[in-house]
Amino acid sequence: VTDSLPIRLVKNDDGTYDPVRIHGVPIGSVCTVTEDGEPGSFGESARSNPEPVTVTVPDTEFGEDGLPANDIPLAQVATITNTYGVTGLQVTKIVTSPDEKADEFGPFEFELTCEFNDGSDTPVPVTWFDGTEETDTLTFSLGGKLSDTEAWTWRAPADSIPYGAVCTLTETNNGGATFVLFSGDNVVMNNGNVGATITMVGEGDAPEVAVDVQNIMPGPNERETETPTDK
Repeated sequence: VTDSLPIRLVKNDDGTYDPVRIHGVPIGSVCTVTEDGEPGSFGESARSNPEPVTVTVPDTEFGEDGLPANDIPLAQVATITNTYGVTGLQVTKIVTSPDEKADEFGPFEFELTCEFNDGSDTPVPVTWFDGTEETDTLTFSLGGKLSDTEAWTWRAPADSIPYGAVCTLTETNNGGATFVLFSGDNVVMNNGNVGATITMVGEGDAPEVAVDVQNIMPGPNERETETPTDK
């Protein structure tokens, strides 16, 4: 004998879930329906659990299979709402250089991939439309004249990254930097200091996640130069 009944809802191909009807509940019972796990366990940004339901109307109609066939009153329907929000990503390039005369750096090239939990058993890749086809990898570059402020910040397409997604940002071309530092909330460096893992969560209503990528550039005497040859 147990005082709880496990219920499993299976996701349909169209993203909906068929309701589950519980039979044989005594009249007058007060039932509490709670989803397992803490809010966010299934990738949701918010969860609304229903108030306890009191069963007052009995099953009155039965089908040929012997199961109840009458509609359940709305007062005896428990609905759990999982909200899957979206968030944004901003990447800002910062250059530190001992060469005071240098006024242009880059290009610094990046790749971005993300995965999220949609309630299924395996993470799902985030996909974007690049103008020609869908892709699970975004590429972009930063850099240029220091005076061109727009050239130093990139933003992911709006409303394209689910809240709670885990993203991998990799700098595939560091512009000749001697060291690269990724920083920001929920940012962990990896891949031998050429990338970072970013968990897309924050305070408030799915705010934009900001990542700074600082490149330490070599001085003028540290750069490789071509040795002149006599002609």
